Amino acid sequence: MSARILEVSNRLREVQLENRDFRQVIKTYDSPQTFSTAPRPYIGTVKYYAGGFSIRNHKDLAVPLHNIKGRACISYPHPLVEKLYPDWRKEVKEVSCWSFCITSQRKNK
Repeated sequence: MSARILEVSNRLREVQLENRDFRQVIKTYDSPQTFSTAPRPYIGTVKYYAGGFSIRNHKDLAVPLHNIKGRACISYPHPLVEKLYPDWRKEVKEVSCWSFCITSQRKNK
């Protein structure tokens, strides 16, 4: 096995992927060591996701994310995201594939 595959597999050894309601996942796993990511569904694309994810759902997600003990990343640009997370650090990286992320970053973390 290549060294890179071993490196990635070691890094992902402690990663937990979930396909449950965000409220349950945040309640179950939030800790100072937790890093959460909310990559989808993108705003305006609810028709592509089973069960949908409305603007109300995005607003509901912002509430617990502002109160988590750990850190989080929202990985898509949209005016609503910027409105819901105005105090989060916004970081754009140049990569071979487009990417965007804003993260929670409090002074005491």
